[in-house]
Amino acid sequence: MNNERALFKLLLNHEFYTKYQTRISSKLIPEELEPVYDCLIECHDKYKRDITITELWEKFKVDHPGYTEAHLMKARLLFRTVRDAEDVGLDIAEEILTKAWLEELKRDAASKMHTLAMTGEGDISEVEDILAKIRSGSILEDKVEYVTTDLYDLKEMLKTNYRWFWNYPALQKKVENVGGGLFTVVGARTDAGKTAFYVSCAFGPKGWAEQGANVHIIANEEPPQKTLVRGVSAYTGMTRQEILENTAKASDLMEPIKDKMHFIDNPLGTMSSIEQVDNYVFNNRDDIDILIIDQLDHLSVRGKFDRSDQRYGSLYRAARTIAIKYNIYVIGITQASAEADGKLYYGAECLEGSKTAKQAHADHILCIGMENVGANDGIDNMIRGITLGKLKEGSKDGGILYKLNGALSRMEE
Repeated sequence: MNNERALFKLLLNHEFYTKYQTRISSKLIPEELEPVYDCLIECHDKYKRDITITELWEKFKVDHPGYTEAHLMKARLLFRTVRDAEDVGLDIAEEILTKAWLEELKRDAASKMHTLAMTGEGDISEVEDILAKIRSGSILEDKVEYVTTDLYDLKEMLKTNYRWFWNYPALQKKVENVGGGLFTVVGARTDAGKTAFYVSCAFGPKGWAEQGANVHIIANEEPPQKTLVRGVSAYTGMTRQEILENTAKASDLMEPIKDKMHFIDNPLGTMSSIEQVDNYVFNNRDDIDILIIDQLDHLSVRGKFDRSDQRYGSLYRAARTIAIKYNIYVIGITQASAEADGKLYYGAECLEGSKTAKQAHADHILCIGMENVGANDGIDNMIRGITLGKLKEGSKDGGILYKLNGALSRMEE
């Protein structure tokens, strides 16, 4: 019996899917069935009833219009293996799920115990709760907690969770504080200053690092060492050349934020997929307040996609899930398309490769624009504009102007 196919067949049942969807380990879904599973999730979310294999097949074909006859034949055979899989009893299905879930619990417990042993940080009761679940040998329902209705407690929670403010006043006025569970997308054309923007926000004067945030950077667009030096420039006010000439001074000046700067070395070798990023955050979740991925689009995501917008949708959904699951603030840097060339202000529709998939999963979208240097005799006037392409709270009306200090990677008025 093919347990994977049999289990997938059971997931067509809406009651079973609803009960166990949060317990489905990615290891239980074979790679070839991942796009079918994504399609099944959409069906359950939309129709909220049992889904027949025929209905799923028809939906799958609609979602993959670019499939050739050869692709369709291969997919049809895959669907038949699911349809013809032996029926599995609920008791066997629960056993399969239990074993996979217990492995996840063991991994979680080991990580927490390692943190406690090495740093003394953490709560032993959390480990004890996990061990109790492991000893039970069965899937236990997590304790459901409700949001407090005490407005004073709620006010304090919001102050604690959304405690990072923007160090550029005009941006702070529009976007307001950010924090755990939020996902922001920042887009710009080449040489418009994408990296300088987040370097200024994270490491500039009164930036997130100075506010006390542990900022982790996955920089696959330029060498992370170069970006780190830009961070030092933003904080100290010293140019790269000045840092090289007076390293002792720069080292002393950056001391207050040195332990808040975390740049992943060789991200292309160790952090090339969003799944690897998720694993990194899981292992360091007690030490990350803000995660910046530059560029997010360069990461791979598991699954097979006919169109780039489908891949972007899955990738950006995974990035947002990381923000929510680990209660951290995530910023994804992306490229703007040629439609944004020469524009000081433009909307999220100009983001590269996707008109809606990227927008659907972001809390904020900040589009950085610049005028065509050809209009200024080939000289960049360093004036930049920010369009709030998406904003769930705050004031979206009107753009934001700033001057880019390239030598110091700072936003200036």
